[in-house]
Amino acid sequence: MQKAATRLRPNSLKKELSFLMRPRKSFGRVPCEKINAMHIQELQAGMKHDGCKATYNNLVLGATRRVLRFAKTWRRIRDDVTRLSERDNKPVARVLQADEKKRLFAVARSNPNWTTVYAAALIAASTSARAADLRSLRWSDIDLFEKVMMIPDSKSEAGKRRIPLNSDAMLACGILLDRATKLGIAGSECYVFAACEHSRVDGTRPQKTWRTAWRNITRAAGLRGLRFHDLRHQCITELLEGGAPEAAVLSIAGHVSRKMMEHYSHIRMEAKRKALEGLSPVVTGTEPITKSIGPHLN
Repeated sequence: MQKAATRLRPNSLKKELSFLMRPRKSFGRVPCEKINAMHIQELQAGMKHDGCKATYNNLVLGATRRVLRFAKTWRRIRDDVTRLSERDNKPVARVLQADEKKRLFAVARSNPNWTTVYAAALIAASTSARAADLRSLRWSDIDLFEKVMMIPDSKSEAGKRRIPLNSDAMLACGILLDRATKLGIAGSECYVFAACEHSRVDGTRPQKTWRTAWRNITRAAGLRGLRFHDLRHQCITELLEGGAPEAAVLSIAGHVSRKMMEHYSHIRMEAKRKALEGLSPVVTGTEPITKSIGPHLN
């Protein structure tokens, strides 16, 4: 990162270097081409934990982004990284309530122009796959008979994984396969999410982004600001709330550091309360609690 920073304009170098102190400390000697969205999210979470304001957090992100753009590595992670809101204290991750999730997918499937993004969202919410994971998928990576999807371009060697497909994910794959078959791009080496430019679909190249369609869907669903990456948070959180073993969640989600596991497992208060209320009571008497503990309150 230091090498890239020195190529900036001299009058902005001093300011940029001050903003790059945090990422240099956080990333260590990790080369630019190895930095991924998880690194950036850990950087943001770390600054937020240390009490840094969202404005400063975003300035650091901006400096980091400029270095990665210079190194030509920003594009592959940009859809999985977002600035913090400077108007409120919204968390980096957002998890939908059941009615919000139902509304989101009802809206997504209501418009034929959103079919591809609807299918991508179904798979992401069912497998914890990132947008970059999905865009790199080829049909050879999906086994519809075994109901398994392989993530080919992982964040790290440990992140390469085979993920079982549930009914929602299988529905999405069926929608995509039907579309690909009609367009003649269902070959094993064709991309599942094929590029489309000027109304021409090219199965030999992956789709670059679905940002505009996703923004339209979330706006129509009354969920403005929801990121596609939040569906990964949604999946992991629901797995944890449902009692899935942490080892199984880590196996499904791929590369998740222990520090980020705490961030991902922001189990909602209702789930925590329900879990605690399921414990067997120790005190079974009918005497009022306040009377029982009263002498200790003085």
